[in-house]
Amino acid sequence: MTVITELQKTYNSDPTTTFGPLDKYVPANDNRRPRQLTQEELKAELHYDPESGKFTRRTARGNRAAGIVVGTDDGQGYLKIQVLGHRHKAHRLAWLYVHGRFPENEIDHINGIKSDNRLANLREATTLENCRNRPMRSDNAIGLKGVSFHPSTGKYRAKISFGGKEHSLGLHDTPEAAHEAYLAAANDNFGKFARAS
Repeated sequence: MTVITELQKTYNSDPTTTFGPLDKYVPANDNRRPRQLTQEELKAELHYDPESGKFTRRTARGNRAAGIVVGTDDGQGYLKIQVLGHRHKAHRLAWLYVHGRFPENEIDHINGIKSDNRLANLREATTLENCRNRPMRSDNAIGLKGVSFHPSTGKYRAKISFGGKEHSLGLHDTPEAAHEAYLAAANDNFGKFARAS
């Protein structure tokens, strides 16, 4: 059995240039290392219109003409765009294009439409804040966020989730009254990330 006691000198021993816990074993000349796209590179490839939220190609490439709108649906409602061989979500590219950096956490689409990448519709958010701005579930039978029917009483239950727990906001005579209770709790606890529907 051979025991390796020392890494060969061809491997990266500079901890300031590693990208993960095992990268010290990756050859220093390995060109597959992840590299973050820069604003300058992005602007050389694409043009972003903050008013429309659309990206267009600056130069012709292959069978793709300059000036065409780019972006394809990723199957979850977000637009993805390929830049320099890597696919990126369009809302993150919009943030880089305007602010010169990728967002530290996530980007929240204020109106809940994942393909609406107008700058006025984008804001930085933590994962928790982004979750608070989710639209009403599609299986909501009442049609009001935070409201469900309570069959044993014939009333409408209001509830909200935060802090890792579901909180009851009581039983109400009408779905509208239950929804008002939900909205008040959402505004108090979620602030600008509260969503009515």
